[in-house]
Formats: sequence, C-alpha cells, structure tokens
Amino acid sequence: GSYNSSFGSNTLYNINGGSNNTAIGQAALTNTNGASNNTALGFSAGLANISGSTNTFIGFQANANAGAYTNATAVGANALVSASNSLVLGSGAKVGIGTSTPASELNVNGDIALTSATIASAAVINPGGKTVINITGITAITTITPGTIPDGEILFLYNQADVTEIGRAHV
Repeated sequence: GSYNSSFGSNTLYNINGGSNNTAIGQAALTNTNGASNNTALGFSAGLANISGSTNTFIGFQANANAGAYTNATAVGANALVSASNSLVLGSGAKVGIGTSTPASELNVNGDIALTSATIASAAVINPGGKTVINITGITAITTITPGTIPDGEILFLYNQADVTEIGRAHV
C-alpha cells in the first residue's frame, strides 16, 4: 500500500495494497487488507474492518460488525456500526444537541428541520396516557405518517395552543 500512517503495536498489521489509511492505537485497523481511506483512533478501533473503505472508527474498540462496509462511522467506546453509509454514536449513549445533559437517546435543545418523519410508538412521549408529539413553531405540515399507535391511545400533533388529532387507535 501507499500513504498509510500508523502508530501503535499491530496497527495496519495485515495491510496489503490499501492506501491512505490512518491507524493510531494498539491493534487499530489490524485486519484491514487492501482497503483504502479508513481512519481508526483508539485501542482495537476498526479491528473487524477487512476490506471496507472510507470508514471512521474513533474510541476504545469502536468497530464494525462486518468487514466490508463503506462510509460507516462508529464514534465512542464500544460503538458498533452495522451498515454502510451509517453513523453510530456510542454504545447505549445518549446524544445531546444544544445540551450537555441529554435525558433521552436524542435530546435536542433548539429547532429541528424535518422534510418528512415517520413516528413510531416507541419514539413518542406518553404523558397522562396520551401519546403526544410536542412540536412548536411549525408554520406548515404537508404529511405526517404515524406508525403503530398502541390500543387505547390517541396520537396528537401539538403546536403551541392548537391540538389536532391525527390518528386514533381503538379506544
């Protein structure tokens, strides 16, 4: 290979023909063979990558669950990415955007711009026995497609003072 950089015991150990890979940390990208444009930082980061290219693994044992993904990224200790063109943040981690103390898997303190959304029952809040999506500041909604609505619950779209029922299960 050419233009590969490594620092640490057994980094890029099996490289043969790949180029532009960077591996820092013991055993980072150690099984990569013939792949290019990968970056791994941390102990055993990218260990499972064999022929996958243009992947990023950052953190202690950040990895892929198979060896041939493209454009896959795992960030955080033990983060595991399982598909090409995917980004995984942490292993059981909570992600905060605009907050340093996320209270759920994704906690956004600020505006969100969505082109479309699918609402699954597991992704909504349930105060007082009602399934509710709390959205403020919306000027127009073209389509909302609710996923499964649990029996006995009503799915509402809430926009400041207006409450509009958009789906009803058997109540």
